[in-house]
Amino acid sequence: MLYTIMFFIMLINVVLSFSSWERYKYFIISMSTIYCIWLMLYSGLREPGSSPDDINYIYNLYYGKLDFEWAFACVTDFFRFYRANESNYFLFVSMLTQVSLFVAIYIYSPRFLAFALLIYSSHVYLYRDLVQIRAGVAYNILLLSMILLINRKHLLSMILYFFSIGFHKTSSLSLIPIILNKVHVKTKYVVMIALLIYFSSFINFGTYLINHFPLLTSMLSENAIATYLEEGNEYAKELSPLNPTTIKLLVVFMCVSYFRDRIPEIKENNLLYYSYALSLIFISFFNSFNVFASRMSSMFAIVEIILIPAMVFYLRSKLLLFVFISIYTLQFSINYYLKGMSFGGFLYLL
Repeated sequence: MLYTIMFFIMLINVVLSFSSWERYKYFIISMSTIYCIWLMLYSGLREPGSSPDDINYIYNLYYGKLDFEWAFACVTDFFRFYRANESNYFLFVSMLTQVSLFVAIYIYSPRFLAFALLIYSSHVYLYRDLVQIRAGVAYNILLLSMILLINRKHLLSMILYFFSIGFHKTSSLSLIPIILNKVHVKTKYVVMIALLIYFSSFINFGTYLINHFPLLTSMLSENAIATYLEEGNEYAKELSPLNPTTIKLLVVFMCVSYFRDRIPEIKENNLLYYSYALSLIFISFFNSFNVFASRMSSMFAIVEIILIPAMVFYLRSKLLLFVFISIYTLQFSINYYLKGMSFGGFLYLL
C-alpha cells in the first residue's frame, strides 16, 4: 500500500513538472530526492531472502565461493572483511543503484526527475532493484556513463562504462549503440529494420539463424551469455511477441521515432535513440530465449526514462502526457497487483 501511495504522489509531481515547473521546481526536486531515498530504503532494507536471487548473494557474502564480476566481487569482499551483515550489504548496493540513477537524470535535466522516477518505479525497479541487484546497479551506472558521454565527459564516461561491466558483464553489449552514436541513420531505415525483426519473431526467425549459424552465438563471446542461448535449458523459453513488455516497447519506439526529427534532444542524441531501438530488436530477435532477451532489452531500454520526458516536455502535449501516465500506471498496476507483488511477494524490515 505504501508503494502505491508514493507512486501516486510522484504522479502529482509529474503533472506539476509539466504545467508549472518554474513555480514548483524546488519542491519537485525535493520530492524526487525523497522518493529516490525511499526507493533505496525500500529495496535495501527488504528482508534478506525475500527475493529468489538473494540466496546466492548472501552465500557469497559469507563464503565468497561464487564467481561474480570484479566490481561486485570487490564490494562483497569489503563487506565480508568487515563482517557486515546482509542488510547493510543490500542497503549499500541499493544506495549505489539509486545514486547513479538520480545523478544521471539530474545531469541530463532536473525537470525530468519526477517523470523519470515514475517510469522507473512502474516496472524496472520492481524486477531489477528488488531481484537482480547486480543488473540494477550495473545498468544505472551505464545510464550515467551514457549521459556523461552525451555531455562530452569522455574519460569519466569510459571509467563508469568499465565499472558497469564490473557489476554485470552484459553491460559490454552497450558498446553497440556507443559505436553507432557517430553514425546518423535516417529514422525510416531504423524503423524498417526494427519492424522487420519484430514481425520475424512471430516465426522465430532469430532462433533459426542462431541454430544454423553458430557464429552468431560465438560473437556474443562469454560462455555465461552463450548459456542463455542453448535450446532446451531453463533459460530458453519462448517470449511471445504480443507480451505486454514487447508491445509497450513497440508503441513507445514508434512514438519516439515519429517525433525524433522534431525534438532536438532526441534528434541530436543518436545514442539514446539507437539504444531504445536495440531494446526492441533484442527482445524480438532472441524471443525464444526469454531470459537473455529480457535482460538485454531491459539494459538498452534504460534510456526510456530520458526519452519519454524529453518528448512530452518539448512538445508540451497534454494528450501525450495523459497517454504515457496511463501506460505507466497500467504497467505498475499489472506488475504490482495482478502479478501478486503486493501480496507476500516481498518482506521488509521497514
